[in-house]
Amino acid sequence: MAFMTRPELIGTFGMAASTYWLASASAMAVLEKGGNAFDAAVAHGRTS
Repeated sequence: MAFMTRPELIGTFGMAASTYWLASASAMAVLEKGGNAFDAAVAHGRTS
């Protein structure tokens, strides 16, 4: 049985993970728009 409480997030490159799925999604959005790892970390921290 699959774990179905969180959506599966897939990006074209990079990865972001956290215990809060919205923080991971915001970090991935930054990476996909051309941001770097520091930009993604800041977005992640502002969301969680």
